[in-house]
Amino acid sequence: MRLKDKVILVTASTRGIGLAIVKKCAEEGARVYMAARNMEQAQEIALNHAGFTADQVTNLHGDFDVDDGVPEYEVGFFQDGWEYDYTIHADTGDILEYDKDND
Repeated sequence: MRLKDKVILVTASTRGIGLAIVKKCAEEGARVYMAARNMEQAQEIALNHAGFTADQVTNLHGDFDVDDGVPEYEVGFFQDGWEYDYTIHADTGDILEYDKDND
């Protein structure tokens, strides 16, 4: 694995060859950052599900991962002492998992 522990930024990464590059690099152990609007869409899905807007939360963040061949966005944020974590399917936008913990 030549990409293990490498950091890679992929632009135009939501479809086609860009998405294929993201998936392959993540599978080979790289930490991949996507420069694309789909991360914003994943964050919006999580915020809408929780009933908030970006202005109402703090530390809104996200990351991309491939878990057992499934491309996923990990989205998290904080609101009024609660931590929200979401796993969102990168292709379909479906919420695969979510959790809410009181810090």
